[in-house]
Amino acid sequence: MFEFILFVLMVYAAYRLCRFLYRRARASVLRYRTARQAAAEKHRQQMQREAERQQAAAKVNQAARLMQLALLQLRHSPDFRRAATFARQAQHVPVAFRRRQFRRLRPLLVEHLVTRLQGGTAVEQLLPGLTDLVTALGVAAYEADYIRIEGEGRLQQHIEARPGFAAQMRQLQSEHQRRLEAIRNLSDVAPELREQLLESEQQRFRERLLAAGDSGAGSEADQ
Repeated sequence: MFEFILFVLMVYAAYRLCRFLYRRARASVLRYRTARQAAAEKHRQQMQREAERQQAAAKVNQAARLMQLALLQLRHSPDFRRAATFARQAQHVPVAFRRRQFRRLRPLLVEHLVTRLQGGTAVEQLLPGLTDLVTALGVAAYEADYIRIEGEGRLQQHIEARPGFAAQMRQLQSEHQRRLEAIRNLSDVAPELREQLLESEQQRFRERLLAAGDSGAGSEADQ
């Protein structure tokens, strides 16, 4: 009888031990699965944040590229409004970068202003777009006035340095005669080629005369 009771106690102890070990193992497995799930979720969140960061950086780079292209292609625009639009669309581009573009391309802005003024566009039409552009680039609006002053000064210097219409005609005629004499004195070319060169020079001279005439008419109109 004692042996039977001892056996029962041993079986019960073994059962309790197995049950304890099973619970410990199950808890360990659950902790491992929870840790793996937490690590996987953390990795997923990190990947999502990295993808969002790369997407945001791509948008910034695209906006900065379009803004730079618009600035570099100013010569093909009648004013500054297109470049100002792209600069406003790049407001999420760091302001330090936009200011660097202004400092780097400021001579281009002055050159474009002078070109448009020479083309007959009034400064009152150009200044609003120029002001929008410089403020969108992150600098003060008065920089547009400084550019206007510098551009108008360059334009005045160009007008003062430009020879009068009569002087231009004399210069063109003298240059034309020198080129004709040089072509006639070519001794190592065939007569047919010499005639072609003479005709080409006559055509060039006529085109220069027409261009000078248009310029002279514009100057008289301005006066």
